Amino acid sequence: MHSLREDRAESLRRASTGALLLAAAGGCGMLAAGAASMTLLRGLEALLPRRLPAAG
Repeated sequence: MHSLREDRAESLRRASTGALLLAAAGGCGMLAAGAASMTLLRGLEALLPRRLPAAG
């Protein structure tokens, strides 16, 4: 009975470590996607012509 409890505790520890690593990887992926989109927008801003002022 004691061995079964230790096995469950060990597998829970491993699962929680894996979940934490996956969450950290997801956070890094979100930051990378945000940085890539900002870089793309700044690049397009430099290439595309600015809006003409509204004739008023």
